[in-house]
Amino acid sequence: MRRFFGLLFTILTFALHGKALVLNPNQTVIVIPPKADSVVKFAAQELQRLIGLKVGIKPEISENAPDGTYPFIMGTPQNTSLLPEEARWEVTDEATRIYGDSTSLGPEINLLQILSHRVKSGDLTAVYDFAEKQLGFLFLAPGPLGTVFEPASQLTLTTGSSSWNPGPLVHREIRPDYSLNLNSKKRSANDDTPDKFKLTTEQNLNKYLETHLWLKQQRIGKSDSMTYGHAFTRWWERYGKTHPEYFALVNGKREPVHPNKPDRIKMCVSNEAFQQQIVDNWAASSPRPKFINVCENDSADYCECPKCRALDMPPRPGKKWDDDLSDRYIHFANAVLTKARKIDPEVSVCFYAYSCYRYPTRRERVLPGVILGFVPSMMSIEDTDRQYKEWRKMGAQLMFQRPNDQHVNTGLPMGFEKALFDHFQVGIKNGIIGLDYDSLHGFWDATGVADYILARAAIDPTRSFDYWMDEYCSIYGAAAPDVKEYYAYFRENVWEKRLLPNKLEILEKGRYGNFRRGLMWNLAQYYRKDDFDATDEIIARGLTRQLTERQRMRMERLKLANMHARLTFNAIAAKGDQKTAAAVKLFKFRVTNNVTLNMHWSRLFFLERSFGDIAGIGIAQHIGDYQMARTQPLRWFFMPDVDQVGDKEQWQNYNMNQIKTTWYMALIDRSWENQPQVGTPEGLFNLLKNYDGIGYYALDIAIPPEWMGKEIALVIGAADESAWIFVNGINCGDHIYKNDKDWQTPFTIPITNAVNWDQPKQTVVVKVEDRAGQGGLWRPVILVAK
Repeated sequence: MRRFFGLLFTILTFALHGKALVLNPNQTVIVIPPKADSVVKFAAQELQRLIGLKVGIKPEISENAPDGTYPFIMGTPQNTSLLPEEARWEVTDEATRIYGDSTSLGPEINLLQILSHRVKSGDLTAVYDFAEKQLGFLFLAPGPLGTVFEPASQLTLTTGSSSWNPGPLVHREIRPDYSLNLNSKKRSANDDTPDKFKLTTEQNLNKYLETHLWLKQQRIGKSDSMTYGHAFTRWWERYGKTHPEYFALVNGKREPVHPNKPDRIKMCVSNEAFQQQIVDNWAASSPRPKFINVCENDSADYCECPKCRALDMPPRPGKKWDDDLSDRYIHFANAVLTKARKIDPEVSVCFYAYSCYRYPTRRERVLPGVILGFVPSMMSIEDTDRQYKEWRKMGAQLMFQRPNDQHVNTGLPMGFEKALFDHFQVGIKNGIIGLDYDSLHGFWDATGVADYILARAAIDPTRSFDYWMDEYCSIYGAAAPDVKEYYAYFRENVWEKRLLPNKLEILEKGRYGNFRRGLMWNLAQYYRKDDFDATDEIIARGLTRQLTERQRMRMERLKLANMHARLTFNAIAAKGDQKTAAAVKLFKFRVTNNVTLNMHWSRLFFLERSFGDIAGIGIAQHIGDYQMARTQPLRWFFMPDVDQVGDKEQWQNYNMNQIKTTWYMALIDRSWENQPQVGTPEGLFNLLKNYDGIGYYALDIAIPPEWMGKEIALVIGAADESAWIFVNGINCGDHIYKNDKDWQTPFTIPITNAVNWDQPKQTVVVKVEDRAGQGGLWRPVILVAK
């Protein structure tokens, strides 16, 4: 471990001697050693694949090089000393050698294991470095769409050599957003995905492997075995009954504040028995790790016991006691380290400097051996730099950067790539030993430039932002300056002029400091139609350049991506009938370009849905093949059925004259518990504030005469929880609450057979039953036909 931390900065050397070798691909062979390790075997397969892509002919993989062939020799030569993760290659007239420092996994290839960030894969890194510098490959994004190269008819190399190792960045992680388990909490996003975009298990596995392969292509990995993350998520399950004293005292109780989220419970970090339990568990492990994870669980319900409170510094002026708890937590990390080092003097403790304990301590000094995962925000680069320096003054020697910077990503081009890069550089200048970014959302054709530049910066932090931007744009050939201008437009006009100066306002609008939510809820204040007009013009200019077929294809995809951004903006910003039409147009565009655009659709739909279906996709997919749509008024007649007499008195058969004289008015773009106080009778307002039960909605709907003979339906945006729909007294269908999604899921009710064409309007009555939560119709109702 000390060896890693003592390394000089990233070593990156590349020397070409200038002699060209023109090789016949049919006379090349990839040579692997007998009983080659899995990483070496896979590295050979990757070299074979990439050469095949480049020249159309794959060299054979063999343990010997036949006479007259040019060998690509894999595997580290005997008696060769390599630094952790180091990768090397050398091209000579006689052969090319490609090798590196890799974890030994045995001869049988296990791709999931090889692609793990925990596995050192210097042999694989050497192949990708060789492919970039000798074959002209760039790996812009996962999958075939992201692998960029220009085909050639012959294999041309240049004699020379290259070597790479991570230097002090012994830990490099960018968390991928794909999980192997579609049923996991992380991938519950797939449940919110329209059927046309849902991934099968096989498709999800392919996406997972492609993403992890891209991370390997970008040298993401680690030289150490540092372990961290919310450490006590299962402690309540394990110790809740036997040792409740281990857990935070909140409101006089030591139990989860949120019973359905026991993984969020906070710990009583002053409790020495709890500290000793951590050490005992570590000491009992076999083999015993070199790191102990003491990162606190997520949430904000901190221990209020007198011993924990005694560890806190006095609140700063205008602040609460729990706005700054760094001193209590560093005391805790130090205590665990001190106990553990009585057993192993070399052990280290990993701890998050996060949330209200990210601030530098004022009393407690950080002991050598405590590794801080610092979680700053790129919204204030100057503040991050200051905090790094103050942590150093308080003794922090080993820090890695673990920000949530990428959680500003909305799936729209935003221009935050330079801020992301600059924030990373603050860590580099302050001597970080690693990085861990959460997370890689996979919106590659919209914001992939930011992910690419961040990953490349970790390969060689000495390069400038413009260097990596130029590399990214180079794949567009003669249109590279136009593409660079395209990204600069969003960076300079949206991020730097509108988003960053209004960051506090956006955070406040998003509630609980959620920048992305605040932006998406108020998108029309920060984006404009002119943004997409201007960037369309830039792309159109680029398409007039002299381009190869592949360069033109990439420009056309950028054009599609910008159209997708425009349509997304339109759908979010539109109102009334225009919103429905815009949502349908966006949804149809996504269906058409599902495969062409390299976007993590499940994640994007999940985000939009979590912010209240802001793009209207939930309703748009239910409209489906219906060519005609009319959004109905948001104000309906409403009557709570407190005594549950509606069925007996057949309220569903009331005509509008009966309804108008006795029923109230309510908005259906919000639940009945959230009706506005202004305009709602006081008695009704007070009743509905916590009303669980039955309520009836009614509205007269005019159906255009030209729709006669067509299939007609009502799309109900959402009903909390169950709903029964009647038209002219006829029961047309229902939506019964069966699972957690049903209360927020749009549904379609055919009404063709209930329409009375002899009358100008049709009386629609919706009965809603709510047993818990907000209750009622709470998203628009749309009349559709086909």
